[in-house]
Amino acid sequence: METSTAFYWGFAIVFLLLLRRLMKRKVIDLRGQKVLITGAASGIGRMLAQDMVKKGAVVILWDINKSMLQDTEKELKQIQPDASVYSYTVDLSDRENIKEVAGKVKKEVGDIDVLVNNAGIVTGKSLFNNNEASIQRIMDVNTTSHFWTIREFVPAMMERNRGSVVAVASMAGMVGTANLNDYCASKFAVVGLMESLSGQVYNEGKTGVHCTVICPYYIDTGMFAGVNPGMLPLLTPRYVVDKMMHAIEYGEHFVTCPPILGRVVYNIL
Repeated sequence: METSTAFYWGFAIVFLLLLRRLMKRKVIDLRGQKVLITGAASGIGRMLAQDMVKKGAVVILWDINKSMLQDTEKELKQIQPDASVYSYTVDLSDRENIKEVAGKVKKEVGDIDVLVNNAGIVTGKSLFNNNEASIQRIMDVNTTSHFWTIREFVPAMMERNRGSVVAVASMAGMVGTANLNDYCASKFAVVGLMESLSGQVYNEGKTGVHCTVICPYYIDTGMFAGVNPGMLPLLTPRYVVDKMMHAIEYGEHFVTCPPILGRVVYNIL
């Protein structure tokens, strides 16, 4: 009887602590917030931009594909006729191009409130079957570009102690996958970068700057066409974007999609 009572008291205390935590969480209001999304012309970047304009955010689109970028901008203005949308053609493998376009954004739009490093590429070839230029480009787009966009936009966030830095990594950035050697390495690096950045922000007392890393399983977009998903089905873009929006609005630190897979990985590691 005493054991049963202790169990229920323990359960009640845990429940109340969780409830208190949830009640204290503040939702970030995205209305009027300047949100920059890389890889915004297609896939989850495009869908995220759609959700952002519905929330009343000022959306800045970055992509290398000019025609698709223009189509996305047009689509967003159809969804929300009074939306503020800016689009810029950017080669994220080119440091100087990133710096140049970032300067234009600061001049034409102002400081960024939410930076979403979403752009990514994959070849599906092993380290032995891929060429050097392709491997280098994967690292430049998937990883190194994060360094440059963070350097360009995050200092202003830290100065005013307000903003969000979001990186789309992958479950392949937590567990190595055969034939995706360069892709896995690029995503592992992103997870490490964001963990380090989060620690730096905390050490400097910038509690108003949120660092969020998203690690989804394979997503049903053209990027992973033909992939063998194994035991789990491909994730829908809608599912992943919903998780991203929730993470951004609540300032979450680390999100896996689906959550249960993340718990399995942690237990294995």
